[in-house]
Amino acid sequence: MKVYTVRDCARILSRSLEKEYLLRRISVRGTVSSLRVHFSGNAYFSLTDGDIRLECTIDRMKSAFLLRRLKNGDTAVVGGTVRYDSRRGRAVLPVEQVYESGESTEKTELEKLKRRLENAGWFDPAGKKPLPRFPFLIGLVTSSSGAAAEDVISTGIRRNPAVKYYLFSSSVQGRSAVSGLVRALEEAGSARPRPDILILTRGGGAEEELAVFNDPAVLKAVHDAEVPVISAVGHERDVTLADLTADRRAATPTQAAEMAVPELGDWQEQIASCRDRLLRGAESALTDGRGRLYTALWRMQASGASGKTEQERMQLRMAVMRLQRNMETHLKNRYAQLLEKMTALEKQRK
Repeated sequence: MKVYTVRDCARILSRSLEKEYLLRRISVRGTVSSLRVHFSGNAYFSLTDGDIRLECTIDRMKSAFLLRRLKNGDTAVVGGTVRYDSRRGRAVLPVEQVYESGESTEKTELEKLKRRLENAGWFDPAGKKPLPRFPFLIGLVTSSSGAAAEDVISTGIRRNPAVKYYLFSSSVQGRSAVSGLVRALEEAGSARPRPDILILTRGGGAEEELAVFNDPAVLKAVHDAEVPVISAVGHERDVTLADLTADRRAATPTQAAEMAVPELGDWQEQIASCRDRLLRGAESALTDGRGRLYTALWRMQASGASGKTEQERMQLRMAVMRLQRNMETHLKNRYAQLLEKMTALEKQRK
């Protein structure tokens, strides 16, 4: 049995492609995706047809001219000879000509959907649900095998270890992703206990890999969610219709965690602020109530009333004393509750 090295295999594949007549000076039609220009001047993009893709390159000597006719999302017909890229281990098409280019059907339909949803008010900031100040349970709608969930949870734990997480798993690309994401979002809405916030997320990818987040069924599930949804899909440059439909948009999974999870110190400051406002409000109410009762007593005394009026004056004095005792008891109970919460948060931080 002859054993070939990797270099031998790459050489055989390369020669096979070079000998294949059908792949010489071939014209290929597809949708332009992931177009980018390297600092060297070389350009790279994919031609896609559904979930099938062909990697393409343009030499720096030709890119300045040919790139004028190429845009992400456009349908293009390009020409060249297919080669085997041994460094990347795949076939590529070095583009020599761009014969046709124009807006693709998919891009046109996407723009129509975007305008329809915008006219329906789905992107209106006034209709967005606010994020809760004290979230204790955050639901993650993403793949169980991706890095996005780990990024959110690790960032959230660093910020506030008191917050808990629950994963509603779904594939985030491919044919089953639409039904999976819809099911996960609906499951999160009916879960008990229900999450305070949902984070819909996945890592970066090619434009066609993020297409599921432009699907009308997924967008409806995001829009109809009863709890606030943060969309964190792809990288900062990637903007999907799910980002526009959600209540908040984060550029990355890490930023989504920073939006959703307040710092533990912020929690403690807000609780302390609530405590101070409660004490001031209660003391003010007690002072006002006591002042009104004393005014009533003074007026009764000034009128020189006796008998039944004297009895009413005693009842007012008793009411003042009861008011003061009740307010003091209420304040002590509320203060104890706030102190208990602050102690629990302090233990979580340690």
